[in-house]
Amino acid sequence: MAVVCSSARGLLCQFKHNNPEIKAFALQKLNEVVDYCWHEIANYLPDIQNLALEGDYDHHELAAFLAAQVHYHLENYKEALMLALESGDLFDISQKSDFVQTLVSHCINQYISAEVKNYSARNPEDRVEISTKMKFVVEKMFERCFADREFKQAIGISIESRRLDKLEESIIKSGDSNLLKYTYEIVRDIVLPKEFRREIVVCLVKLHMTQSHLDFASVAEYKFFINDPEALAMMLEELISRNALFAYQLCLDLVENQKQVFLNELSQHLNKGQTSPIRTNVLKILTGAVSIELTLHFLQTKSNTDKQLVNKIKTSVDTKSSVTHGSVIFANAFMCAGTADDSFLRENLNWVAKATNWGKFSAVACLGVIHRGNVLKSMEILKPYLPSETNASTGSQAYSEGGALYALGLIHCSHIRPDVQNFIDRALSLNSNSEPIQHGGCLGLGLLAMGSGSREIYDKFKSIVFNDKANSGEAAAYGIGMIMLGSANENAIGDIITYAHETQHEKIIRGLGISLALIMYKREEEADALITQLITDKDPILRYGGMYTMATSYIGTANTNVVKKLLHFAVSDVDYDVRKAAVTAIGFVLCRLPEQVPKVVALLSESYNPYVRQGAAMAIGIACAGNPIPEALAILENLLSDSTNFVRQAAFVAMAMVLIQSNKSTCPKVEKFREKIDKIMTEKNQDVLTKMGAIVSLGILDAGGRNVTISLDSSSGNNRAPATVGIILALQFWYWFPLLHMISLSFKPTCLLAIDQNLAIVPSFTFVSAAKPSLYAYPPKLELPTNEKSGKVSTAVLSTTNKVKARAAAKRGEKSMEVEENKAEVQEEKKTEVKDEPSEEVLKNPSRVLPVQAKVIQFISDSRWEPVIKRNYGFLVLKEVKTEPKMQSFEVETEIPEEFVFDPEVQKRGK
Repeated sequence: MAVVCSSARGLLCQFKHNNPEIKAFALQKLNEVVDYCWHEIANYLPDIQNLALEGDYDHHELAAFLAAQVHYHLENYKEALMLALESGDLFDISQKSDFVQTLVSHCINQYISAEVKNYSARNPEDRVEISTKMKFVVEKMFERCFADREFKQAIGISIESRRLDKLEESIIKSGDSNLLKYTYEIVRDIVLPKEFRREIVVCLVKLHMTQSHLDFASVAEYKFFINDPEALAMMLEELISRNALFAYQLCLDLVENQKQVFLNELSQHLNKGQTSPIRTNVLKILTGAVSIELTLHFLQTKSNTDKQLVNKIKTSVDTKSSVTHGSVIFANAFMCAGTADDSFLRENLNWVAKATNWGKFSAVACLGVIHRGNVLKSMEILKPYLPSETNASTGSQAYSEGGALYALGLIHCSHIRPDVQNFIDRALSLNSNSEPIQHGGCLGLGLLAMGSGSREIYDKFKSIVFNDKANSGEAAAYGIGMIMLGSANENAIGDIITYAHETQHEKIIRGLGISLALIMYKREEEADALITQLITDKDPILRYGGMYTMATSYIGTANTNVVKKLLHFAVSDVDYDVRKAAVTAIGFVLCRLPEQVPKVVALLSESYNPYVRQGAAMAIGIACAGNPIPEALAILENLLSDSTNFVRQAAFVAMAMVLIQSNKSTCPKVEKFREKIDKIMTEKNQDVLTKMGAIVSLGILDAGGRNVTISLDSSSGNNRAPATVGIILALQFWYWFPLLHMISLSFKPTCLLAIDQNLAIVPSFTFVSAAKPSLYAYPPKLELPTNEKSGKVSTAVLSTTNKVKARAAAKRGEKSMEVEENKAEVQEEKKTEVKDEPSEEVLKNPSRVLPVQAKVIQFISDSRWEPVIKRNYGFLVLKEVKTEPKMQSFEVETEIPEEFVFDPEVQKRGK
């Protein structure tokens, strides 16, 4: 039985002797009892440390190890680690003790901190020297991870410590190709410097190339991530000759990311090869034409728009108010977005014509939302409203013509057609004095050439801004941001900041502030200098732009420092609009961690400041769009009953964004929300802003014929630039209502649509949704009231008469006729049979498939068709695995009858 030493006084007295051997004996014994007597040994800690630091003392490592353990118990981990590293082999990192594990953890943290600082150091004098002993411990830690096959832990340490050599070694030694995807997910989801992320992905591409079976899909995604169109073109060249179907699928996936500049460069590289049908199809896909055609086909053929609901909204609201009148037009546009169904507008031309001036501008622009993507017929659709190519516009007609130019941009967003671009250019030049046409033309041209970086268009917009007219200058400022999206162009930034301090128009300053945010899209650390300049500016509108610059430059990164900075401005800035923008920006930064947003903004949603509460609502709507998280819904439900009208308005819009495509099976609260909307619309005492929010929210709930959701990311997890631009600009509707159209850019079709080698939809392809049909079904349409007993004329009967009859019938022991009729009706209802709902459903190509439904989609095993990439969502390319059986032909030997003439007399005699 082991005896625990109760005191170390006897051993500690040995330190008074000058004999080094006696001291060594004491040190050895004290190391054995330090866990029990460390509080006594701590009194002699200076003497022990002196021995540890004496390099000439033979047992200095033993003294260092003892001192390290004492400091560990005193929770002085920094000193403990320093002394433990001096103890040599006595500090064995393979041990499982708390002492070793804690100090190794601190050692790795210090090593990571030093390596991170050295990685970002621009000057040699800024670098931190790392001791060889610390490096030795870290190397031993890597070896231990390899020995224990803890490769994920090794990958994590190597990424945090900026050790690409160890990252590569970890993946190679694991022999597991799945770790390549695991590493890429880490790179995409955690906060890392932009340049280091690129280096990691380049390393992953190199490792992929060493695999026996190359994963073309992953390599294509990595090359898109690092913006290397030339290398990706070389890979597609190989696929064009080896596997055309796979090349088609990769190109469809690339187009979904909506980065037009990258796709144009990729097409230019592929154009250098020999012409072939396959290459022609690949180039057609990369232009976006195929995706547009497929999206239009799906949205138009599968539209489930409830037209009765639109008519009900129209009759429920007071159309004398321009705000509610315009809101109904917005709601209809969103409901029919992309479906090309403009029947409501055509059937109610007189009612729509009540809109005047900018209301008329907005109403015509709605056609761009409804016909979005119909690039081949855009000029034909908008021909009655487009300005003349020869004469300048005059009078109120300019508003509808300006709205038509805006509609052209909404239809062609990110898909440049030279003839459309030239038409808008001529309209801007010919109508230089018409603000409505200048406004619509700038927005339309900016949307059309989004991200192109065209210097010619930039100069045109800059000259319009410098004319210093409020409406046209604001639109031109937004146009600059769209054209220079993500370019970080220094000349443009300098021009914008200079003029923002010169002009007196708040509309132009706000447009320029948002323009700066768009120019710095996804630039992360590169935007830090501009962010600092904006958030310290005296002009609150530029600080407002600084909040959105943080949102766009760090979108989806979940950068902790940026979130802290936004929270600081949300509670400290003197301008309420800046506070609102700061809270809203949190939704963009944390859009890939939607579960965290309600926690971050929960207290802000209860702020005394209504602008902060409004920002909290929009932050939840942006981050949790299409994702009805209970915590998010709880916060928004409270804000729906807020005391301030514009907070309620924002809460309605945000709630619709969260509940889009939800039904009572997936989220029961959607039914109560629809009832709330109906109540707000019909109540006469409700204020106009709340009514506007309720009406618009109904349009968002049923957007795109109930076949789209709101998403900032593509299926592969890359941010969609037009979607981000759309929501950023739509949020400015509080200051300028026609910008609300922009939210349609964030709509994403929810479907599974399969095509064959000819890029044609395969109607015979079917698949199974392994869930009850009602779970993911469309919400029920509005039922019109019907009078089933219209033939009968109801007679008014007094309540006293009923009582008299009832008493008389009771005395006779008879039942009244009313009771008999009610009983018969109940029995008829009970006769209706309720069949059990099937547990699965067979769907035909194409079909509406929600993102949450993708997990239950199953492909039929013995089907003739099979996807080239196993995916349950989006646009799929099919390969034929079974040939279609041909009908057998049978030859029948028969004699051909001779020709004859029909004789009626012979026919009669035959009877």
